[in-house]
Order: sequence, then C-alpha cells, then structure tokens
Amino acid sequence: MKKYPDAAELTPIDELPDLFAFFGGEKRVETAEDWTARRAELSELMQYYLYGHKHATPESASTLRALTEAEKDALTEEFSFFGMTFKNRPEVLVDVTDNGKTAVIKLDAFDVPAFGADTQIAGPYPAVVCVGGLPAEQVATLKQNGYAYISMNTASVYSDGGNNPHTGAYNELYPYRAGEYEFDSGTLMGWAWGISRVIDALKNDAENGNKFNVAWDKTAITGCSRNGKAAVLAAAFDERVGVAAPSDPGGGGLTGFRYNTEGKLWNYAAPEGYNTIYSRNETTQRAIANPDESAWFCSRAQELVHANFNRAPFDMHAVAALVAPRPLICWTGEAQQSWLNSPSTVMSMRAAREVYELLGAGGNIAWVVRDGAHANQDRDLPDLIAIMDVTFGRSATLTRKSFGTLKKEDGSALDGSGVIFPERTFASIAELSRNPYDLENSHIRWARPGKYAIWSDVTYLTEDAPDPDVYTDAVAVDYRVSGNRLVAKTVGASKDINTIEFIILSDSDALRHGLNLTGGSPDGMAIGFTSPIISTPTLLVNGNAITASVYDDGTADGYLERYGVSLKPRGAADIALNETFVFGADGIRLEALPDFTLAISVELTKAETAGMFGPPSVGFTSPFGETPSWDCDAVRQGEAKPNIKADITDADASGVTITFDTPMNTREIGVALDAVTSWEHRWGADGKSVRLAFLSAPQGESATLYLFRLVTAGGEMLAAPIKLTFDASDLPA
Repeated sequence: MKKYPDAAELTPIDELPDLFAFFGGEKRVETAEDWTARRAELSELMQYYLYGHKHATPESASTLRALTEAEKDALTEEFSFFGMTFKNRPEVLVDVTDNGKTAVIKLDAFDVPAFGADTQIAGPYPAVVCVGGLPAEQVATLKQNGYAYISMNTASVYSDGGNNPHTGAYNELYPYRAGEYEFDSGTLMGWAWGISRVIDALKNDAENGNKFNVAWDKTAITGCSRNGKAAVLAAAFDERVGVAAPSDPGGGGLTGFRYNTEGKLWNYAAPEGYNTIYSRNETTQRAIANPDESAWFCSRAQELVHANFNRAPFDMHAVAALVAPRPLICWTGEAQQSWLNSPSTVMSMRAAREVYELLGAGGNIAWVVRDGAHANQDRDLPDLIAIMDVTFGRSATLTRKSFGTLKKEDGSALDGSGVIFPERTFASIAELSRNPYDLENSHIRWARPGKYAIWSDVTYLTEDAPDPDVYTDAVAVDYRVSGNRLVAKTVGASKDINTIEFIILSDSDALRHGLNLTGGSPDGMAIGFTSPIISTPTLLVNGNAITASVYDDGTADGYLERYGVSLKPRGAADIALNETFVFGADGIRLEALPDFTLAISVELTKAETAGMFGPPSVGFTSPFGETPSWDCDAVRQGEAKPNIKADITDADASGVTITFDTPMNTREIGVALDAVTSWEHRWGADGKSVRLAFLSAPQGESATLYLFRLVTAGGEMLAAPIKLTFDASDLPA
C-alpha cells in the first residue's frame, strides 16, 4: 500500500510540524470538530511512516482465562537482566481469536483488591495496566487505594531486541511480512495492540458477569523506557484508555527527534547536575537505525533515517496530541540521564498542550522532570493515584496523598531515591508539572486556532544585545525583562495572547562550558556550551584536522553536536592507550555571542573507562577532570571573577601577545575574538605568554578578546573568562 509519498519526497521541516495543518498544507484545523479529522490523519501518518499498522481486531475476540497453580508453574519463564535472574509467572491469560487462529497474551500479574482485606473501597475496581511491571510496594499501594493492577508480559505479545524473530501473539495472528504495510508493524505498535486486547477482554468479562471485578472503562496505562513508549502509544491509539502515565518514554515515545541537546552544559536551569554535559541523545540514527531497537518500528521507518527525520510530517508531540483531551502525565529523568533528552520530551508536551487547549482541556496535561532511577518511581505513584481518583470519580479534588506503603521506617522512599513528596491539593493536573528547562523558541512556530503565534530564531542573548526579532501574526509585540529573562508578549485583542522567553546570559555565562568524558556513552567525549553552536567548527587532534559528522554515523572521527563537539575513539586511532594528546575545535560561533569566533583545546588521555553498563571501554580522561574547581553554587548566585591577571602587551596586524602573571597550562585554553575569525597559538617557553597569530585580517575599529578555561600550573580552572580589548584601527594595514 502506498498511500503517502516516500520519505525522500517529503518537504523538510526543521521545526516541530504544525499539529493543526493537514497533510499537504491546503487546510488547517479551525475548530475542535476539525481536530477529529486531523487526529485520524495523524494516526494514519504515524502508522504509515514510523510504527506500522495496528490491526483492528474485533472487540469480541478477546477473553480472560484464569490459570490453575499448576498451569502457572508450567508457564513460568526465567530471564536474566544485568546479571540478575527474574521469573515471569503468568496469573491470567488473554485468549485472542482472529483469522481462524487463537493466540495467547500472558498477564504476569492480575491483582484485584479484596474488599475488607486490601481496601475498604468496593469494586468493580479501576485498573492500572502496566507494560512491564511495577515494584511490590506500588502494587500494594494501588490495591489499598482500590485499584487493580495488571502487568502485561510484552514477550508474549511481540518479541523484542536485535535480530527480532517477530514472534508473539500479534505475529501469530498477523504474520510479519516486511514491506507490506498491513503486516509490517513494529514491536511498539504490537505492544500497544496487546493493551487494547487486554481492555477488550476486561470489557467482555464485565458484560458477562464481571467475575474478575474490574471496571474495564476506567483504566490507566503506565510503563518505563521502551515500555513507557508503548504505554503512551496504547493511549494514543485507543481512546478507551482513561489516563496515560508513561515514565522515561524517550525517543519514539514522547522525546522528539528534531530537538536534541547534545553537548549542552546544564548549569542554572537543571534541577541537579548543573555542570553536566549532555553527551548523546536517543536520536533517529540511534533508535530507528540501531539494530537492537529498529524492530520497535516498521521497516519503512528506515527511510526517515536516510532521508533525515525532518522530512517526517509529524514528530513525537503528535503522540501526546492523540491522547487529548484525556489526562496525560509524563515523568522523565533529568540532566544526568542525557540519553533520554528530557528537554525534548518537555518540548513535545508543551507543543501538544496547544491541542489540549483547543479541546478545552489545557489543565489535563503535565510533565514532571525528576532525578533518580530509570523506573516508575515511588514518588510518581501518588500523583497517578490523585489523577485517577479525580478522573474516575473517586474524589472531587486533585489531592496527592502520602502513603505509608511506599516508605521505609525513616520516611524515605522504598525505591532508594529517598524522595516522597508531601501531601498537597492541586487545582489541575497541569499544576503537577515541574519543568526546569529553557526551551528553544524556534521549534514551535504555530499555535492553536484562536491564539497568536510567536517565535524567534534565537533563544540566548547577552545583556547588551538589542531586542531580538520575532515572527508573529499579532498586531505588535511587547518586550519586558523579568530577572534573567526577556519576555516577548503578543499584543492584540482578536486572539488569545502568547509569550516566548529569551535567556539573558552574561558574557561569562555565555562562554561557560565543560567536559563530558563518559556521559553514559563510553565511546566518546564532549566539550559542551550553554548556548547552541551556529557555525560548523573544524575539529583537530594535535593540531591536525579530522573528519566530523553532524551525527554519529560510525565513519567520522568527530561529531558536531547542537551545543558542543565530540571526539570518538577512532579519532584517536593512532594514539596508544595512556598517551596524552590535545583535542581542539576552531571556528566556533555561539548563538549567544554571534559576533565572536572561538577556538578551544583540551588535553586528554586515551584510556579504558567504565562503560554504560559497567565493563571498561576505550574512552578518555583529562588531568583536570569533568568538574570545575570553583564553587558552582557561588557561580549560580552571582558573577564569578577571574583569579589571575593577564594583559595585552603587543598588538599589530599580525597578531596579539598576551602576558600572564603566572604560568598557564599551554594545552588547555579557550579564546574568543570578535575582530578576527582565525588564528593560531604560539606560546612562550615559560608558559607565561601567548601570541595569537592572526590568520585572517582584523575587522572593525575595536576588538574584544576573551580568554577562558585557562588552567594554572597547579591545574586550577578559572571561575570566569578574562576580557581584554584593543583598538584594531591602530593596527598597521
């Protein structure tokens, strides 16, 4: 079936595609009624290009079947994960009959509260259906609060992993045939199909005596990681799901593929780890093209790798939009889980909120950025119970309670995070949101009908920068400064107002950067900045240029990131383990300082380092580590000051000489110039002076020069850059 063009024939869209523009661009959603048609179109597009077709199995085809203890024992399976052994022991089966065949979905848990024992709330009981499983304390808490718990065994529905054999109930009924649309569904869509069959079976049981005592029309869906992807897909493609609550869904779930933060230095905005560099995100190439994960998607999705995902007529914000207006809460890991690219998840949710607002349900969508384990955390469950209580008519208020079943004797969480949130009542689900991220203004260039659109090409400014240009359909734009933010607000009465924010950085903050030597990805390192890079830098090893790619394509020596640059081990292929060398980048220009050109170098040692899952791998170390030696909390509270002195002692048309009051480490230095675009460093033998020999002619009458990431002979990093100026008009021609 070829209903839509090949991916290579589609028009590239660098920003998040307009959720309200119909495919082809000839029509746009104007009303909530129009959204019904657009929703159906988005569903088709995502099935066609990314997830694969979801078979419309008859609702009557699925039934619940309780197992005897002997049957449970016979069907128990053991599996290993990170050296630990687990058992899947199914409690109940779902028999699905279609196409003249019957396939079986295993339910590893089917826990329904016992009235008077587990809970004082009478049934039938709403259910939390989990793709995967939840910890015992969370199951006990659900039952105590009058909720059933159902855990779907994913392997019994659709196989997972590399060299996927395409087994499981879905493939038994609809045998996999690559390239044939109706039979080329990926694992994630298969799991979402399985959740729909569980709901069918619950409904059929309820209509035939309800011996399992479950309220089929009151279900919440959750799961973590790939299971979180499937959980939100289940809600997006089955409107009977009452509440969607994915945890850490990542790329292909709610994390968009167009917005990445690789190389970004999180300092002031992140909840923790504000000196953390995002090393690698779950990009299109690393999810769809990854042999271990490609089977999550249909085979046609590979076209989006080769043609670039910016040709897709949707992004992951569309998944969230398909859940509207039903409650959706997403939990996602913070800065120390860079692979998840949680800022992109927040961007997706923020964009999807426009659909929720159109449908009069703007208070029904929330995103929670938190640290800790890659899991459904104990701190998350009270929020979910509060949402279910209101959604399913248990409570008139959205009240998050504190449950003793989730606590140790000292009051901390049983899951090891130590975090239990206090009891609190919220006005809406949206108020549950905790968002520490600044989001780039260029990615949402549209708004819901009846609301002014406003966006800008830039997000990061310095203190003396003029008001940035914005694009809007409003009558005018009003600018105001609020703290370290410049807020642009639409002016006009014919539509609802809209705002965007710009981050105002000092020159010092704009040049702040750091290292990520591991970042959970052992085969690379990153030098990252606070602001995006808007140029194409040249990467060097020991002064020699190396090949660089805009993504990790497996062939380049280096990697040009959104906010930084990386070196891969093959970039140091001729360097022996434990040998020290210099990695550098020239020609860097930052969005926050567009008039300056930067050159930076860092001393590294090729070494074996701990990998993502423990075993050592080839990586890099630095004699100065990854953490600056200054007090980062002090930097957050005010402007840090340089702790050495330097002066320009000579300047002419060929270059500038800088003299320091103490010897510098000559192999780790950064320079930014606004009058010259290229130069080379020539150090004095004592390390107390450096000549910046110009390779391009100075421009303009005056010049500003920054020195940053300077390191003293004792290895101490400076807390702030040194700013020097000289008059270029006095230089000989």
